[in-house]
Parts: sequence; C-alpha cells; structure tokens
Amino acid sequence: MLLLNSFTSWCRNNNAIPFTGKVLQSDTTVTISIDVLRAANNKLIERKYYINIVNEQDSIINFQKEYINEQSEIISDMQNRIMETNRINQKLQEQYDRQRHKTMVCSTVLSTVLVGALVGTVAYIAIK
Repeated sequence: MLLLNSFTSWCRNNNAIPFTGKVLQSDTTVTISIDVLRAANNKLIERKYYINIVNEQDSIINFQKEYINEQSEIISDMQNRIMETNRINQKLQEQYDRQRHKTMVCSTVLSTVLVGALVGTVAYIAIK
C-alpha cells in the first residue's frame, strides 16, 4: 500500500526527475525557411482544389449514371411499345387473312351459283 501511495504521488509531481537522472528541457525555437512554408502552403492549396475537382468529377459521374438510367428506361419503353405494336400488327394480319379467305369462299360460292344459274337458264331455254 505504501508503494502504491508513493507511486501515485510521484506520478502527480510535475517536477519529477526521469529515471536516467537527467532533466530534459525542450527547445521551443524552430526555424523553417519561408520557401518551405510556401511550398507547404501550395501543397495545401493544391489538395483543397483536388478535393473540389474530385467532388466535381463525382457529380459528373452521378449525372452520367442518371442519364444512362433515363436512357435505359426510354429504350426499354420503346422496345415494349415496338413489341406491343408488332403483336397488334400480327393480330390485324391474322384478321385480314381470315376476312380475305371468307371473301374468297363467298365469291367462289357466288360465282358457282351464278354459273349454275346461267347454265340452268341456258339449259331451260334450250329445252323449251
């Protein structure tokens, strides 16, 4: 307990001498040339503009993604419309073919009846 007490009091003491026995004093004076400061300043300014450039490029990329998505939706919509139009055209073609077949059958039957009536009339007149 006594050891712990002395250790905590030693830690609280700001003027404690390190274990090496030498007291180290820090030198607070630092000299840096103006050219180095200017170079560091330029680098910081460049980094700031790089961040702006990256942000602008990100926004351009986002706009391009939105544009691509819009174009994909437009293309998909047009493809759906084309498929629907083709389906409608196919149905119309089938209806037209059926109607043409019906018309051909009716005209064949009508021409057969007319030819039969004409032959019958000619035969009737010939018999009389």
